[in-house]
Amino acid sequence: MRIMDQKIILQRMVVDCQIGIHPHEKAGPQAITVDVTLGLAASLAAQNDDILTTVDYDQVWNGVHELVKARPYNLQETLCAAIAELCLALDNVDQVWVRTGKPDIYPDCESISYQLHALADAAAGS
Repeated sequence: MRIMDQKIILQRMVVDCQIGIHPHEKAGPQAITVDVTLGLAASLAAQNDDILTTVDYDQVWNGVHELVKARPYNLQETLCAAIAELCLALDNVDQVWVRTGKPDIYPDCESISYQLHALADAAAGS
C-alpha cells in the first residue's frame, strides 16, 4: 500500500473565547468552534501502532485551549494564525488547516467562520 495523504482532524471543538470587535463581544467570552486539520509529513506512517510514529493530538487540543485563555482576540484571523503556528511547530506536521466559527452572531446564519491553510517553512520552500 502507498499512502498518498495523511491528516489528523480535530473537528468542532467548542471553546469559550474573548473574541470580537463589538462592545457586546468584548463584554465576555463567547462560544466559538475550532476545526484543525494537520497535514502529516509524507515520511510519517503509523506502521507499528506506536504513538511515536504519529502526532500526539493532545498537544493540539491543549494548545488551542491555552491560546484562547491566554488573551482576548479582536479577529478570528489572528486566532487562526496563532493556532496554525502552534500546529506547525509540532514535529511531522507540514501543513495545517484551521477554521474558527462564531455560531451566535446572526439568527439565520449557522456560523461566521474564517479558515486558513498554512505550510511549514520547509514545505513552503519546496
